[in-house]
Amino acid sequence: MAGDMAVALGSATVDGNTLFAQNRSQAPSRLHRLRVEAGREHPLGDHVRIRQTTLPQVRRTQTVLGAQPHESWGYTHGVNDAAVAVGSGDLPTRLALPTPDLASTDLVRLALERSRSAAQAVDLLIEWVERHGLGDTAFLVASPAEAFLVETAGRHFVVQEIERTRAAGDLCTIRQNWSRISRGLAGHAIEQSWWPADGSKLDFAPAVGLDSTSGLRRWERATHMLDQQAGHIDVPFLRRLLADHYEGTPDESDPFAAVPGPVALCQHGESETTTASMVASLPADPERVPLAWCAFGPPCIGVYFPVFLAGELPSAFADLGTHARQTRQRLCQQPERVGETCEVFDRLQARFDQEAERFALESHGIDGAERDRRTTLFAQATMEEYVGALRHLRGDRMGRAAPSVNV
Repeated sequence: MAGDMAVALGSATVDGNTLFAQNRSQAPSRLHRLRVEAGREHPLGDHVRIRQTTLPQVRRTQTVLGAQPHESWGYTHGVNDAAVAVGSGDLPTRLALPTPDLASTDLVRLALERSRSAAQAVDLLIEWVERHGLGDTAFLVASPAEAFLVETAGRHFVVQEIERTRAAGDLCTIRQNWSRISRGLAGHAIEQSWWPADGSKLDFAPAVGLDSTSGLRRWERATHMLDQQAGHIDVPFLRRLLADHYEGTPDESDPFAAVPGPVALCQHGESETTTASMVASLPADPERVPLAWCAFGPPCIGVYFPVFLAGELPSAFADLGTHARQTRQRLCQQPERVGETCEVFDRLQARFDQEAERFALESHGIDGAERDRRTTLFAQATMEEYVGALRHLRGDRMGRAAPSVNV
């Protein structure tokens, strides 16, 4: 699975909130679903069993909104009610483990359930990597005041603290700018002749990482876009970044063309396509509820739902991946409909943006059951608007039956 990630700390954003973004790609036949797991108290001595591993449970877990792959316990990315966001991407390295005890998705969920800061999440991640092994994964971790990139190789890791903006993805990008390194990694690299024994600081990416032409191209594109916009980054910009096809460059491509161009941040491939996307706003004000913008399928032909971390998600949210896949399949067969579909979803996105801003203002200072009730009703209303847009596209305009969605 491919994962392209980006983070902008408050010094680089318009409103001073840290922003986290992630695309996750996999086979089109496999879907993500959006899941909210409410935080709760756990009895002393409780345990959680994941695969063949048993871990002690914490006394209280955080409420977590996560993107959950099909038949997975964990999440590829998500955000919790303490405004901590964690994302993951696969890395090619020289130190892959054939059978790690835990998957990267398991670690993302565990970190979100147990962390109240990015630094705490990093401590937990590297503890589990060293103890249980993982394989090759990049974790991007953010909270309102700090962000980190963790790149792992087998039971080893390096950590880089992020100063302003950072992109990460499917290749090792931490060089000698790491602030923490696992014990024995430098010595092992020297023993394997991956790095000279000259006393110099280990350059992680060239010593331990393997090449990824597609991953490098996407990382360079995301890094360039972040650098250009630094100081003016907002949610709409990050949504455009995640929906990018190298627009305005010689590599710009039409994802519905007969001959596809280079793999972009927004993926449409037959073997791998973007199936889940998220932009999370992590407010510095602890009284404000974190807001995540969640999309399914390639984001250039979809819509980001505003999801506040309170209340309950309507059951129809479980079907969003299926509807996104149907939209992609329809447009592959009828590419002349792409423009119309994008216009409908662009208008819907504009309404969602206005309604989310108004709801955030009106609900500020409201807590407890009343906040949860209002947030649940807000989510139901956005789903009803989405169903209306689908009916317009699939029914009135295309002569097909409208989708059956329970709200």
